[in-house]
Amino acid sequence: MEPITGVIEGIFCGPMEGIPDGFSLPKQSIKSVTLTKEGIIGDSNKFRYNKKKGDPDMAILLLTIAELEELKLRGFSIQPGDFGENILLDGIHFTNLMPDMRLSVGDEVILQVSRICDPCSKLSQIPAIGKTHIKQLLQESNGLRGWYARVIQGGNIGVGEIVTLLQS
Repeated sequence: MEPITGVIEGIFCGPMEGIPDGFSLPKQSIKSVTLTKEGIIGDSNKFRYNKKKGDPDMAILLLTIAELEELKLRGFSIQPGDFGENILLDGIHFTNLMPDMRLSVGDEVILQVSRICDPCSKLSQIPAIGKTHIKQLLQESNGLRGWYARVIQGGNIGVGEIVTLLQS
């Protein structure tokens, strides 16, 4: 069986420069980054740090192009970085991801999917959503918010690098 591979379509760290104080979404697009066990240095995830005490199982948020496309089909104008994802994947469908699955990212990094990310009210910070569309987004984005992953082996990654789902 051929391994499932994709590519890093985008890398995001946040919050985006120039957004109002207190907001953490959307995240800033960057070309390359170093991942550590704690995630991306300089990334903001207030829920992870304040409520989950820096849970390493939430170090990275993965999102797929397929999830963005599904949300667009449902009428939401979601752009890369809006959902707070750290890594946007192309060529890997979100239905291929599941807890404990490992991903090889570039030449150095190994991630392990920990759990699905549930939609939350902080998504109202997305300019195209706001308070007007948040209730509908929360109802319709369940299962489409991405996956949290822990960093098993850190290293450098960049946009365009190959991602391979490893056989368990």
